[in-house]
Amino acid sequence: MRRSTRAPATPALALLALLSCDHSATAPRLDQLTLDVVSGDGQTAVVGHELAPLVVKVTSGGNPVVEQILNFRVVSGGGSVYGGTALTDNDGIAQELWTLGTSTAADQKVEVRAVESSTGAKKVFATFSATALPGPAAQIAIRAGNQQTAHPLSSVPIAPAVQATDQYGNPVNLANVTVDFVPDDGSGTVTNGRTTTGANGVATVGSWTIGATCGSANTLTATARGNGIAGNPATFTARAGDCWTTKASMPTARELLGTGTVGGTLYAVGGNSNGTVLATVEGYDPNTNAWTPDASLPTARICPGVAAINGVLYAVGGDPTGNNNPVATVEAYDPATNTWTTKASMPTARYCLGLTVVNGILYAVGGAASNGTPLATLEAYDPTTNTWTTKASMPTARVDFGVAAINGILYAVGGFSVINNVGTNQATVEAYDPAANAWVTKASMPTARHRFGVGVINGILYAVGGQSSQSNPPTFASMLEAYDPSTDTWSTKAPMPTVRSSLGVTAINGVLYAVGGVTVSGALQATVEAYQP
Repeated sequence: MRRSTRAPATPALALLALLSCDHSATAPRLDQLTLDVVSGDGQTAVVGHELAPLVVKVTSGGNPVVEQILNFRVVSGGGSVYGGTALTDNDGIAQELWTLGTSTAADQKVEVRAVESSTGAKKVFATFSATALPGPAAQIAIRAGNQQTAHPLSSVPIAPAVQATDQYGNPVNLANVTVDFVPDDGSGTVTNGRTTTGANGVATVGSWTIGATCGSANTLTATARGNGIAGNPATFTARAGDCWTTKASMPTARELLGTGTVGGTLYAVGGNSNGTVLATVEGYDPNTNAWTPDASLPTARICPGVAAINGVLYAVGGDPTGNNNPVATVEAYDPATNTWTTKASMPTARYCLGLTVVNGILYAVGGAASNGTPLATLEAYDPTTNTWTTKASMPTARVDFGVAAINGILYAVGGFSVINNVGTNQATVEAYDPAANAWVTKASMPTARHRFGVGVINGILYAVGGQSSQSNPPTFASMLEAYDPSTDTWSTKAPMPTVRSSLGVTAINGVLYAVGGVTVSGALQATVEAYQP
């Protein structure tokens, strides 16, 4: 279809300024010229390809205008024209060659332009448009659904997807590239594993159900059919998480023990075994799933606080008799020499306290006094000077609670308090900032309880097990609840397989270990169960 444009109504043909000062007075003015698009508008081609010529005709009063100068300029799409300037021939015809840009998302346009010599006015006399199509598939890449976590034998939340693109990164939205999604051995199953790319070049598997092994890495391979496709095949990974596995049992069944970690080894310290207060220390290596005996505590005790600083394990406080007789004893274990040494005693004797480390300082918080009264005391130990100092007391006095440090802040969670002479399980969470020597209250734990364990993985605090009621017999807990300090929120995770209280809990290399404890029937446990977030 021909388009005609006259200057009084719409911009006329692009005309350069006169080439010399003595041009003919009878030469047609810009506002007297007519430009017709002869051919070349509305073409479709693959990105980066040259189109059929853009052809225009210039007339004045119905007569061809000879040697009229026209300028062709790419104004959108990033393509190019061959010459840029053309002269009309004896028939008033001028042509230009246009190579499309490399993006299908950008509008592809060329304008025919001129600047009026007498006024300097800008003239646009015609616009050519084209549609750019993607080239053949040159590469695939993961678009969505990689590196997820799901329960064993369940589908990942986001269906894995790949995107096929041409050599310039444009989605291949017309080629319908076939993609096969195949899980590796032990990595579960898929639905609709063979699919094709859609309008946006994306191919998505129906679903991916991962394998049965907790903590295992699962892989899914997506292969696009065709030759010379970069990134082919693409491999997705998913981890079976929020699940528990059973590990080698601790040699000595016990409750009210302390646990800590040095150099990737978990240490179980002291505790109670059928009324016997233990000095026993045993070390667990997750890499070999094996336990070994270590040098015993100099002072046997139940319910000590245990934590490590710079490769040294500290056992603080506790009860050597099991009859509410707390000590202030501090003993330090060096795994390198398998020996214990005695350090400066804690100012306040107590047992079932919380113990954690912030910036190389050991913080002992709460616990019970000789009459069983819960304490709010906070004392700090500096191993470089072997000295203790007293800090701001915890707002809520408590015993048998969880303490952990995250990003330089100490968190005290749950526990048992006496309020108006009535023993009460706590859900309270209070946070201590050593720099300010001050406490603030945080979101409460969903389940009030005491004699549970806590550990930290990737900035998340996990609270597991414990005793959730004061009934007779009491209610023991298997629930695992997770606290995110960045949002001050709690969430519920997969429950621990063995319901128990008075256990030891610690984290090593991204895995939470629940060690020993006692069941509601009073059976001491040597059980070790590991949680994979």
